[in-house]
Amino acid sequence: MRRSIAGGFLALALVWFMASGPADAGPPPPDMPAAVHFAQDSTDLSDEARAVVDRWAAWMAGDPDATVRIEGHAGDQGTSEYSLGLGERLAGAVKIYLVNRGIDPGRIETISYGKEMSVAADRDIADRHVVLVALPR
Repeated sequence: MRRSIAGGFLALALVWFMASGPADAGPPPPDMPAAVHFAQDSTDLSDEARAVVDRWAAWMAGDPDATVRIEGHAGDQGTSEYSLGLGERLAGAVKIYLVNRGIDPGRIETISYGKEMSVAADRDIADRHVVLVALPR
């Protein structure tokens, strides 16, 4: 039985491709939004928030080595303990959303900064958000 050179090359290329594993997708695109905003007293993701997190989920699905940190930030209402708890709940809501999109929870870190690292001038409602950060490899 004769084997063709092309057939042998194709088989060799297939073996190499399968052994090399998925390609590293690299860092997220520079235009990918990182902030997810929440309404007052809510951990529900709006349509706009889901669109942002869906882009992160797609990027992570394309790069199995990618890991992220979800940083929760809260408004200036209430005590520091309340704000830290709110930041935790906001970050947790985004983590659950990513996990429900098929991302391994071990690839996701969460942290709450509460109201301590405010980035908004209006530290009340405008500062209820999370920031997704791609972690270095």
